[in-house]
Amino acid sequence: MTSSTNLLTNLTSKELVLKAHSQLTSVIVGRSAARDTSHMADTPDQRIAECLKLTMNEYIKANAITNDDERTKRCAQIQRKLSSLESLKTLASLIAEIDWED
Repeated sequence: MTSSTNLLTNLTSKELVLKAHSQLTSVIVGRSAARDTSHMADTPDQRIAECLKLTMNEYIKANAITNDDERTKRCAQIQRKLSSLESLKTLASLIAEIDWED
């Protein structure tokens, strides 16, 4: 096996893919939600589902903000987060479908 093939194999191991997904999740959801869901790092589909719930709770709270400008700004931020979480959900589904050779 050549070194480039070995590198590709190492980069696509389940462990590294889960780590990459976890890092992206942490960046998108923020420190608090990342910490609250870190125990689910090995089950990204479940982690994303929980992050979506937490983010929807944020959205509900943001809609209660009385200042129109602040509410609009916060809701737009949360919409971007939800969109990113939907992308991570797609990747989590792919991770679950792959027949990993452990």
